[in-house]
Amino acid sequence: DIQHPGTDTKEEVIMENELHGQVIFYSRTGNTKTVAQVIAETFNFHLQEIKDLKDRSGFFGFIGGMIDVRKNPITTLSPETVTLDGYDILFIGSPIWGMKFAPAITTFLEGTDFTGKKVILFTTTSSRMKQTAFDQYSQLIHTRGGTVIDTFFLKTFWKESEEIEKEAQEMVSTKKELWLKKVQRDEPK
Repeated sequence: DIQHPGTDTKEEVIMENELHGQVIFYSRTGNTKTVAQVIAETFNFHLQEIKDLKDRSGFFGFIGGMIDVRKNPITTLSPETVTLDGYDILFIGSPIWGMKFAPAITTFLEGTDFTGKKVILFTTTSSRMKQTAFDQYSQLIHTRGGTVIDTFFLKTFWKESEEIEKEAQEMVSTKKELWLKKVQRDEPK
């Protein structure tokens, strides 16, 4: 078989078709949802939105969220639990509020067993992002049995949804092959 530049090898196609994943996210303004949808569409993965039952809309919802990430990052979620059985990889996405994940994702992470799961964390942010935020949540997932294999963020300040979508597509396209290799399960010898 002749491979043309930019085409998948047979191994990559087989791996991608056998891979079962879920994209789990919380989004207050829609930016994180846009990125989550790009990932889910690219890999044909299940998309699961986590909803915070506390009203986070508008200016006061934003201010309340910023206070909550510092004082009480646990909230009430819908759905209360997410089934992870049958998934090889999980993408988990959150906006960044005050250098922390949104309370909905923090609550989800703290209440979930990630035993044997490979996880990629992603965030959207309108300001700065420090690796220490990813490190903190990676450690939390590790203590709950999972392994974070990669992280990434997209800056969304003053960007329209179409621009965020385009940047997400470029990011996913750039990292897709690396992610597929990192997720590959050990084959029995």
